[in-house]
Amino acid sequence: MRAIPATMVALKLMLTIVSNVRAAQDMPDPTTIVADKRLAAINRLFESRDGAETDRHYQRAAERYRATHDKEAFGVGLGGAGAEADWEAGGWLDNNDSVLCVRFDWPRERIAIVDRWLKVNADALTALRQASQGQRWHRAYESKTGRLADVDPTAGVVAFRRLARLRALAAARLAVDGRWDEAALESARNLHTAGHLRAAPLLMMQVTAGSIQDLTVEQLIALLPHLSADGLKQVQAACRAAEALPAASGAQRTWAERLYMLDLIEQYHEWARDALRHPHLAEQIESFLALHRTAKGSGLEQAGLKFEPSSFESPDAFRAAVLKTTPEASWRAFMEQEAAYDAWAAEPLHRALPKRAALGERLRQLAGQDPVCRLLGDLDPFSAGHFRVLRATREARRSALDVLIGLHQFRVQHGDWPEKLDALTPGLLISLPKDPFTGRGLRYVRSDAGFVLYSLGEDQADGGGVRGEGAEGDLVFWPPAVPEYR
Repeated sequence: MRAIPATMVALKLMLTIVSNVRAAQDMPDPTTIVADKRLAAINRLFESRDGAETDRHYQRAAERYRATHDKEAFGVGLGGAGAEADWEAGGWLDNNDSVLCVRFDWPRERIAIVDRWLKVNADALTALRQASQGQRWHRAYESKTGRLADVDPTAGVVAFRRLARLRALAAARLAVDGRWDEAALESARNLHTAGHLRAAPLLMMQVTAGSIQDLTVEQLIALLPHLSADGLKQVQAACRAAEALPAASGAQRTWAERLYMLDLIEQYHEWARDALRHPHLAEQIESFLALHRTAKGSGLEQAGLKFEPSSFESPDAFRAAVLKTTPEASWRAFMEQEAAYDAWAAEPLHRALPKRAALGERLRQLAGQDPVCRLLGDLDPFSAGHFRVLRATREARRSALDVLIGLHQFRVQHGDWPEKLDALTPGLLISLPKDPFTGRGLRYVRSDAGFVLYSLGEDQADGGGVRGEGAEGDLVFWPPAVPEYR
């Protein structure tokens, strides 16, 4: 594919408003790297000498877990009274695994079910513990063609999420036995895995890292009231160690994501010209379109993920549109969208949020220029600013955990909660974190009953610490919510 034409110079200048992008421009122009060299380019950027061994442990953990999970019955060997009992036992565990991670009053008759499940997954847990001892991780991609979409999925996003839940379940089991400090350390090591994933270039790896972090933060907050003074110190040290893991810079991730996008654009065009090339894309496109057909009234829509009508009725309609344009034109349209987004992202979040609707409209206009951008833009849940808001939410939760550890340490030392968060610095916290939604501190309200710690959240309105749903209401971190068993 030839280099970006001279007309793109202006767009490149627009990208310099973000420091991440300035650094990314010092790296090779994605369009100058031929398809069969892209995989090697990504690997050179993120490889390390110690990461390969860590990756082998992760792959072994994923393989061992998948071998157990994919048996004929999910709960095989758990019920102890035939296939029907296996299904019932496994189904209860599957429905309640997240609840079990943050509640430690397990029904007595169900404890044996979890014990059996942990036992059959003992090898996966051992490999996962070995993996999370590494300081650095580099995913060992395997591809005969060098194309970025043809990577080995062994240690993919689904495997990492399942393994994190398994480890959180193991931590909760320790808590059920009253081994609180051990439980918290086991849980905190999931932050290590999240730290490894943050070093990966793919956006979905960043999202997976965030979901693992969310689970861990929620579990650790539930464990905090039960920890000893030494346990609080150990958890604080483990959290800081996870944050200090080597990771790719934002500029490197931006560059890698754009290289992946260029590769995907080219594959869409190659598929449109010859359906035998990249046949997996037909299934992917059909799955995109199926989301729009089935989302209304489904659990997806109820969860707030609204899908607008698709721009294409069928894969054939998409193919016909792609054949009318070129890979170069699709890439230019994508980079125009990137420039518009980067201009918005250069502003602090609390100033950018009121402009989110205007950004969405601008991105939709730009996407209309190209069928590939239009297909991906039709996925409304991942539209303007979605991931930035998601990252901010997770940043606020993670910061809240640090504050809550400091608050519990203060209570152990002084017998009560402080009147203000300032009392935590500099002895227990180096500094107080900012609420990414306001640019000011997290809200801390002391009362006779204890305290409430919260962020104003996406709507930036102070609800006094009242939980909300979606974009409305506060993000309340303390007191923790207690879910019901399902």
